Amino acid sequence: MGVVVERCGADGVIVLSGEFDLSSTEVFFDAVSRLAGGDPVACVVVQAGEVGFIDSSGLATLLTARRSLQALDIGFRLDPVSPGIRRVVEIADATELLPDN
Repeated sequence: MGVVVERCGADGVIVLSGEFDLSSTEVFFDAVSRLAGGDPVACVVVQAGEVGFIDSSGLATLLTARRSLQALDIGFRLDPVSPGIRRVVEIADATELLPDN
């Protein structure tokens, strides 16, 4: 999985591409930790429009990151999402991750 981390004003942006599976979780959590630690951002925006595949590990990672950030009073937004992620999120009834909810 490709991961690019940027700061955009008060927000942190994580741009993902490729496949989000078990082998990607550590690099994703590292990106989230960088944005939440030190000089934390107000919100982490995960741009996942270029993710072609996500498995249950990737979905669990997104949900865990969202909960961890909320505990720190940091927002979490997944926008945009690829059709593949949208489908997995809807099947898993985790639609709170989707930008239109």
